[in-house]
Amino acid sequence: MEQQKIAAQLRELLDSIRDMQRAVRDASDSPQSAAHALIDFHERLAATCYGRLHYKTRIKLLRIVDQATGLVALCRLLEQPILPDQFDSQRLRDELFIMCRNMAHVLEPVVDYYTRERQHYDQDSSNAARRMGKVDFLPNERGVPQSGYSEHTHLQLLGNFENLTTSPDSVKKPSKTIPHMLKIGPTEVPVYFGTTRDPSGNPKDKPAARFLNGRGSGKLTFGRALVSIPPGHRIGKLEQPLTIWKLRLKPNPEKHVVLRSAEPMGAKDWVSAVREELNGQRQNMAFVFIHGFNVTFCQAMMRAGQIARDIGYDGLVTAFSWGSEGTVAGYPADEDTVLLAVPKLVEFLAKLRTDAGVEIFHIVAHSMGCRALLGALKETSWWNAPETPVSEAVFAAPDVDATLYRQSIAAMPRSANRYTLYGSERDWAIAVSRSIRKNHPRAGDGGNNILVMNGVETVDATEVGEHLFGLGHSYIADKRTILGDLCAVLSGLPMPRFGLREQTLQVGKYWALLP
Repeated sequence: MEQQKIAAQLRELLDSIRDMQRAVRDASDSPQSAAHALIDFHERLAATCYGRLHYKTRIKLLRIVDQATGLVALCRLLEQPILPDQFDSQRLRDELFIMCRNMAHVLEPVVDYYTRERQHYDQDSSNAARRMGKVDFLPNERGVPQSGYSEHTHLQLLGNFENLTTSPDSVKKPSKTIPHMLKIGPTEVPVYFGTTRDPSGNPKDKPAARFLNGRGSGKLTFGRALVSIPPGHRIGKLEQPLTIWKLRLKPNPEKHVVLRSAEPMGAKDWVSAVREELNGQRQNMAFVFIHGFNVTFCQAMMRAGQIARDIGYDGLVTAFSWGSEGTVAGYPADEDTVLLAVPKLVEFLAKLRTDAGVEIFHIVAHSMGCRALLGALKETSWWNAPETPVSEAVFAAPDVDATLYRQSIAAMPRSANRYTLYGSERDWAIAVSRSIRKNHPRAGDGGNNILVMNGVETVDATEVGEHLFGLGHSYIADKRTILGDLCAVLSGLPMPRFGLREQTLQVGKYWALLP
């Protein structure tokens, strides 16, 4: 792929974003045409990423695609005849204006670099060609022009690309080699948690060891964790230090996702802190993450922060951590512990709803944690309202018997405004769970055993990967494609969605996620 074509596509995307910004700023009655153009250019750039590119160029362009996913999701809302309940027309315009402005801030220097560097390469290659008596701008097998092009300079430019696409709140730093190079520091995500794990009892313990593995007393403890996301973080990755045998290198906030703090709090102080956090948000909404088996407290907090950051969640970030043993061998014990934790999960949700004032819940449960969510959704007393506050209930690779899942959802069709299920035929943990149960299907299966039922939007992630969430099995949090779809789900975007292929079975239809 020639560099000028990439520059042209980025320029078209930038122009469409500016058009969209003008449309919402000028209160145009029909910004749909601008939205349609933006979606089209975004899809074209995404398609380019899977063409014949140097792999480093592909990575950098995918970062741009990821950055624009949330903006495109809101544009798609304009194509719907009726907006979801949590959106109104003016709020949607305000959100679009802010996101367009931020995305343009990110793209402008990128387009400038590509254009300036391309002109520089063209001039150098023309001079060289004149000396050699010919001009050859055809790209080689890696997508790099063969004449007048410095591979070192190209990689240097791409390295700067990573900084540009990490955050719109960048600080400029002069550079002799590349002007206006941006330096991004670690991003800190506060996670307000509730846990049934026992505290270590030693305030001098490191944050990762502040809460113990295992069932413990089962008492609900509230607190606030701070998760640090490193500069250059790759969407879907939980960057961790190298482990050699039993020796684990010290985490570096500049390179790794780090749990910086995990402080227990009294219930009243915790509610006050949550209310203060909500006061800075445009909506009183909360993201609730419930982990699966074989997960430590530290891993649960880091995953909650990483997922919320990667999907650009604009609300309160919370996590419920039940007392997993944190080992594969602890699977049988975890099966009992997660069910015992259901009343405490209900108490945690009630505290957020009734005391803290959260109005909209987006709950994502993974693996065995889906059992706790099913149990909590059956209890309606914590709603403190005639209708459910749960806007989205997402079951990621649910380690639940398929028949039991069907019965549970059928018994509570209005406990959430929408149910979404992600399954995969290549999920090894689900396969093992099924094998020890005489191959009775699990709700997290994919392929021929995919669970399709009325009232649930099922997405088969088999083509994406074999893991889900990086916690024993983690294709959700590890893959930008699924995180992109999860972002669309939590934004209220209905089917059909970009990147999904409709599939039909005798019992109904489901959607396959494209790699």
